[in-house]
Amino acid sequence: MQQQEIIDYSLLSKAIKYFSKKGFKQIETPWRVSKQAIEGTFDSDESFKTDDKFLVGSAEQGFLELQLQDKLKGTQFMSVSPCFRNDIEDYYHQQEFMKLELIYFSNYEIIKEEIQYQIIKRFVLNFIIKKLKIKTSDIAILETKDNNSIYSEDILINGIEYGSYGIRQFQGKYYIYGTGVALPRASKILKSLEGK
Repeated sequence: MQQQEIIDYSLLSKAIKYFSKKGFKQIETPWRVSKQAIEGTFDSDESFKTDDKFLVGSAEQGFLELQLQDKLKGTQFMSVSPCFRNDIEDYYHQQEFMKLELIYFSNYEIIKEEIQYQIIKRFVLNFIIKKLKIKTSDIAILETKDNNSIYSEDILINGIEYGSYGIRQFQGKYYIYGTGVALPRASKILKSLEGK
């Protein structure tokens, strides 16, 4: 296991301020959730089980847990949480990190979700370009295959995954998910661009 990196909370704060101006309401989500909430995004992993709950892979699962408890009132939210994964570790990928997750719940038909998805993706791209000062030539979008998503893609910066975005369905309700910022990965991506 790699040494834990310092989290740039000022960058996290910048992202929260930016996305709140775009209509995302910040709420707290649980960091331990039911198996049903975990499996809304990927298969449960017993190594992250604590008593009868699982540590979240991201706040997306915390949102799903709140939806299961009928505690979400509104459509557009964001939440900061630790993320626990069994990913292969390298310089840009850790098994534990912090992330600002964006989510948009709706009862619309899928065609309207696709329109809203493009709007939210544009918000993220504008944050990357305007607030992180990344050149558009360093940004790419890669369509990905995710068995739990209706549609999914990654935003890459300098060939490195900045975050994942897509549309899923949970309990008959469509929602859009996406990374506002993940740390320390975003800090490392910015460092990789120094002097470029």
